[in-house]
Amino acid sequence: LIRFHDDTSGTDANDRLEFGTATDADTLVIRGGKVGIVTTTPNTTLHVAGSFAASGPSEAAVAMDDTASPSVATGNIFTNGNAGTITDFDDGVVGQIIYVYSSATIIFDDSAGNLKCGTGNITTNTGDVTTWVKFTNDWHLVSWKDQSATLNSGGF
Repeated sequence: LIRFHDDTSGTDANDRLEFGTATDADTLVIRGGKVGIVTTTPNTTLHVAGSFAASGPSEAAVAMDDTASPSVATGNIFTNGNAGTITDFDDGVVGQIIYVYSSATIIFDDSAGNLKCGTGNITTNTGDVTTWVKFTNDWHLVSWKDQSATLNSGGF
């Protein structure tokens, strides 16, 4: 079902284009330059009413803020060129997977924030890559590739 609602009040504020089924016409709505999914009144550029998950590569590696809780809202591949301690990642969503390439020594502190690294902090060095996934309020370490380790010793 495709419907166009023409606002008769003299303004275009309520004009909208709806895509859906006969029983669920608000599946996708375009209104005032905004897109709504399962809502006829989107209040941001993209408004999803209900749960949402996305994955996909960043166009390029994003440099992290030099803070203890850098934002991960801008992608999923990050570099951190400043030595320091990270205690959390800000602005992530449940199910988000991020990759952090260490360009300097980084300590991931699992006792001061929402990082779950096992039984203690981990320290990465230049060339190391960590993979993290957000589950509820915490970021869980999925993998850590240590650039200095010999990985050809078998055991797989």
